[in-house]
Parts: sequence; structure tokens; C-alpha cells
Amino acid sequence: MHERVSIVIPTYKENAYLGRTLENLRQQTIIDQAEVILADFNPDASTWYKAYLGPNVRYVQVDRKGIAYGRHKGIEASKGEVIVNFDADARYDTANALSYMTEPILGGRCVLTCCDNIFDLQGLSAKELEAMRIPIATANMLCAMQRTAHLACLEPGSAFSRQAYNVVGGYNDVMQHELWLLSHRIMLKYLPFNIQHVPQAAVYVSARRAKKFVDLGIGVLDYSNKAFR
Repeated sequence: MHERVSIVIPTYKENAYLGRTLENLRQQTIIDQAEVILADFNPDASTWYKAYLGPNVRYVQVDRKGIAYGRHKGIEASKGEVIVNFDADARYDTANALSYMTEPILGGRCVLTCCDNIFDLQGLSAKELEAMRIPIATANMLCAMQRTAHLACLEPGSAFSRQAYNVVGGYNDVMQHELWLLSHRIMLKYLPFNIQHVPQAAVYVSARRAKKFVDLGIGVLDYSNKAFR
């Protein structure tokens, strides 16, 4: 198998989420061209992860705690031409989502794609759930460089080329919000034509991720605005 796509999942005590996430990834139409990297900080040397390993699922031991550090260690260990950022508590809403995100990069049309995040919050009405949709459109990046775009570019609903990562990426211990800064650097270097919004793909995420957006004071955009579709 020749892996053209690497799906990097940083983990730390993610047993409650990971099984569902990997099962969702196995349903993706191009999963036979992909590898999944579990980049795990595992201080107690447990072997919980062995149940999730397989022909295209690899484990990478991470030597210190930190979501950004773990993701970068996973990227360094990966082989794919395209790197997909994913989390252990996320899932795609269609079987073609991975294709939508990666094929524009593999085809040389852009270096970064990002898709919509849909917060999966139990107990909310359909209207409330619809209001929580956050479209991450190229227009946002070109016009305002909003904080939403900065953050979500390297959230679960994004992919970027290894070339872009090599040019502007890497990990620096001094930087606190490294993934945020990495996405910002990619956008600044490759604007205006090499970033693509992929409205066909969406990522459902847990209430934990929704809370992070709220805590950062990031506003929710109106998904009904046709300009973002």
C-alpha cells in the first residue's frame, strides 16, 4: 500500500472516543490510500492502544504532554503527501469527506483545505445545532483573517500538503499556540489562491471542542449566508 495521505491523531487518555473515530475513518472511500498515526503521550506505559492498531494504523510514542507537540511528532513520523489534522473525538459526516479535503491538494490546486465544523451537542434543538455551524471559507481568510479561520484551519476539518508544512511548519517550544501560528503562516505565505474551502465535507466534534471556541471568544458565523457555500 502506498500511503498518499496521513491522518494524524494526537491522543492522551482518549479511549472513550477513539474507537468510534477510527470506525468512522474506515468508512472513508480513500482510506486504502491513507495511514493513521496515533501520536500518544503515554506516561504509564500502558498498552491500551494495541486494540486499535492495524494494517494502516500506527502508534507513535510522544515524550511529553501537549496537543500541539503530539500533532507535530505525528506529522514528523508520517509519510503522506497530504497531512490531515484529526482528533480522537471527531468524525466525518460523509464517506467522501476525506476525498473532498485531500484531492485538491494531491491534484496541485492548493496547499491547504479546510471544511466546516459542526458541533455535536446533545440536548440542543435542530435550530440551535444549525446555528452552531461554523463555515471556514477562503473569503474569511482573504478579507479579514478572522480568529475563527486561524484556529479552525488546523482543527479536525483541515488538510495541508507536506510541502507547505516543511516550508512554514515545525515545532518551537517557545510558541504557545503553535497550530494557530502554523495555520497563520501557511495562509500568509500562500494567499490568495492556494487555500480552498471544502463545503462538501463536515466534521462533527464533541461538546469539549465547542467549549474551546466559546472560551476563546470566537463568534459563530451564519451558515445560511450563501456567500460561504
